[in-house]
Amino acid sequence: MSAPARSKSSARRWIGIDFSGNHLQWRDGRAATAVWIAQIEQARRGPVLCDVRRVQDLPGDEPPFRRLVRFLRSADFTAAGIDAPFSPPAAYVPGGSRERLLAAVGKLAVPDRPFATGAQLVGLLAPALAPRGRHVHRATEQIWRRRGINVRSVLWNGPRGGAPFAAACMTLQAELGLPAWPWDQSSERILAETFPAAQLRTWDLPYYGYNGATTAAHRRRRVIIDGLAARTGLTMPDALRRTLQASADALDSVVCALAARALAASALAVPPDEASAVEGWIVVHR
Repeated sequence: MSAPARSKSSARRWIGIDFSGNHLQWRDGRAATAVWIAQIEQARRGPVLCDVRRVQDLPGDEPPFRRLVRFLRSADFTAAGIDAPFSPPAAYVPGGSRERLLAAVGKLAVPDRPFATGAQLVGLLAPALAPRGRHVHRATEQIWRRRGINVRSVLWNGPRGGAPFAAACMTLQAELGLPAWPWDQSSERILAETFPAAQLRTWDLPYYGYNGATTAAHRRRRVIIDGLAARTGLTMPDALRRTLQASADALDSVVCALAARALAASALAVPPDEASAVEGWIVVHR
């Protein structure tokens, strides 16, 4: 379904979404805390963190996944960075066509869930490998693997698998109908694949070990928050700073929004190669 036309906003605004392939994290209730949405606006003095909230706290009475769809359809933004794979490796894209890929994922029947399971996605893209799949990585993922980052594989439906994340993210894209980089070079309201660990490593900030309630995790989150401010000039209200200090997922949503700014600034840390035309590319700000 195509998104409705929007008027051009006078302000530059970036959205970051820390995603989840676990359908339980998309249910209503306080126990679901993994999906966060951050909004950053460009002010004269630099980027300002305007809002950070769980997907469950978006306005509306629909299930949270539907609320996110409605929010992104109506919001004015320059780019929205999402921490989830946008595509499988080129060899597993049906006919090499992104349109066919999203259409096929969007048609998967999923009772009582907002999106398909990882096993369903593997079965669709690589039937011989279903339901578990195997570790196959895209060109953009190989770059970050060589730099020592643990990258999920879209075709893997086992522990730390990327298949559930990809199934959820491709369903979202199929329903939104918004342009996505690098397939589309639109200057506003474009979706971008981001990866907090890659962004944090690029900026020489802690990129692992900052999730959880331990003293060490709290300390790393504080280092990251201070580092983001120093690196990008990001300012934030004290209440939102406390939210980031308390939740690694909330913090990741902010990193996704900051990474998405690379498209407007033509400031990619790793420019896309020819494989990106089929299988996409992770946006990382230099």
